[in-house]
Amino acid sequence: MRKNTVNKRRCNTVINASVKVAIAREKPLPMPGEEYHC
Repeated sequence: MRKNTVNKRRCNTVINASVKVAIAREKPLPMPGEEYHC
């Protein structure tokens, strides 16, 4: 169970970072289900 929690946290961090980059570049956000497999 702990591994899943860690993986989700890592994945959320990656998504949040890429979302911030997308907002900064004013580009459309990637689809969560397609780009990231959490």
